[in-house]
Amino acid sequence: MRWKYATEHDIESTPAVSEDGHVYFAAIHDGFYCLYPNGTLNWKISVGGLISDSPLIADNGTIYMGLGGSVKAIDPNGSVIWSTPTGNYISSPAMGHDGTIYIGSYDNHMY
Repeated sequence: MRWKYATEHDIESTPAVSEDGHVYFAAIHDGFYCLYPNGTLNWKISVGGLISDSPLIADNGTIYMGLGGSVKAIDPNGSVIWSTPTGNYISSPAMGHDGTIYIGSYDNHMY
C-alpha cells in the first residue's frame, strides 16, 4: 500500500483519477475530496446530505459531481464553475461523445 486517507464517513463512490494523478471522491454525509497523488489533501468541498455518486472528469479537466441534490461543475482547483439543482439526489454522471453530461435523479427524471 502506498498511502491511505481517512474520512469521517463511509465512501461508496468510485474514485476518479485525473491525468496528473489527483484522486477525486466523495464520502457520504461528509464532502467531496481531491487528494494529491501522494495521498494528502488538496481540497475538500463540504456538503450536507448524502453523496454516493462517482465523479466524472471531462477532457478539459472539469469535474462533474452530484453534491447535495444538485449537479456541479468543479474546476481542478476546487472552485464551483456552475451548479444546477435537481429534485433529489443523483446518479453518477455520464458523458456523451459530444460532451453532453447525463445524470439520473431520485426525482424520477433524467437530466
